[in-house]
Amino acid sequence: MINRQKDTIYIERWEGFFLYPVDDENYDIPKRVNFHINVEIKNDIFIGTHSDEESAPVFEEDAKLKGYFEDDFLSFILKYPYLYFLDEFGQQKTDKNKNHPEIHYYGNFNQKTNSYLGAWEMFEEFNDEFGSPWIERTEGTWEFKVTSSKVK
Repeated sequence: MINRQKDTIYIERWEGFFLYPVDDENYDIPKRVNFHINVEIKNDIFIGTHSDEESAPVFEEDAKLKGYFEDDFLSFILKYPYLYFLDEFGQQKTDKNKNHPEIHYYGNFNQKTNSYLGAWEMFEEFNDEFGSPWIERTEGTWEFKVTSSKVK
């Protein structure tokens, strides 16, 4: 757990990676994507921006996030500016007319590695070929370290 004083605003940069499953012959080998997050923290609540090496080239602005700490636990919701996905050929695609599903991150501080690590999940709603709705869950893992922290 990182100790922060109450009623003090902190500006932090977090650097890490997330892993996600890839639909191909190497499904057991998840793809690693490096990211960085800039946050403003006050009283265990934070807001910030997120940029990763995979999606940064397709967006004009960073993704937004908001979350909280509770002792060693951390939770936040990440939202890209609009729909972003990889098609069946692994090509990046976007649709500015559709919202990207929220991505929920959960994790804990690890004293041994001095990092936060955990899991993420995303739920996407689709209609099948008969028009019936169904929900697909995608999940992966993540880890990051606080690389800079200063009082605002």
